[in-house]
Amino acid sequence: MLANSMAHENVREVPKLIFDYVTTIFSCRDCGKHFQAEEKRFKISKIDSSDDAVLWLWKIHNIVSERLRGAPAEDPEFPKIQFPAPWLCGDCSEIHGKTKRLIFDDNKVATFLKEYYSVDNLSDEIIQPEKTSLSEEEKIKMNILFSHHKDL
Repeated sequence: MLANSMAHENVREVPKLIFDYVTTIFSCRDCGKHFQAEEKRFKISKIDSSDDAVLWLWKIHNIVSERLRGAPAEDPEFPKIQFPAPWLCGDCSEIHGKTKRLIFDDNKVATFLKEYYSVDNLSDEIIQPEKTSLSEEEKIKMNILFSHHKDL
């Protein structure tokens, strides 16, 4: 039982460090308050596996993206969308018929994220993304992709 408890603490280490950084050190006080509110919904203490930790970070990321979408400071060349977008992982989500929101499959997202961010896919090169403007049609499609996770 002690080994199991220690394993749970280890998988909570990174989320806890990020939580502590955002709520105590990060200069944006509003960000810290929002992060604390989200941790009440998605408790770090409920993380029991590495997949749980990955999904916890992913859910928080998508919550922030949704909150910042359309904000005055949003970069129009890099709009805030739910991740992963269907063109990155076609199996991770489906568009709900009535709401036109993405419904994510947590297991498929966890598998995708672990592969996408695996050591084999990391590079030490600086990537300079091409800046391209979205057409009106692409902007409409992007708006369909803005959604909440089904658990939110």
